[in-house]
Amino acid sequence: DHFKYDNNHSSELCLNEILSQLVSEKRLEFRQHTKLELKFLASARSIRCPEHYNSLVRVISNLINNSVNAVCGVGTVHVLLGQTSDQIEIQIKDAGPGIPQDILNQLTHQNRPLTVHSDDG
Repeated sequence: DHFKYDNNHSSELCLNEILSQLVSEKRLEFRQHTKLELKFLASARSIRCPEHYNSLVRVISNLINNSVNAVCGVGTVHVLLGQTSDQIEIQIKDAGPGIPQDILNQLTHQNRPLTVHSDDG
């Protein structure tokens, strides 16, 4: 993904702004899907960026791509950012068919690598 910030200034950046910009970039990327809506909603508090967040942003970008594919470019994809006293919570929600059961079973086992094979490469 082309989305990058300078990690040297991470203490000055907030995750709210970074994810808002990512969602804006995704809107441009998927602008040909006229029946698709990408929405970003963050908690009222500013959430300081983790130190090495480029990998996190890449994962979120991929999850947004997966959500757009899951809804076939029609519908709404929500990116939600919140924080509890000790955790940052990021949710990507869509009305797609969900994760296949065999992959879901792998996701629920901690410390077990997830390998997904695709005919697409």
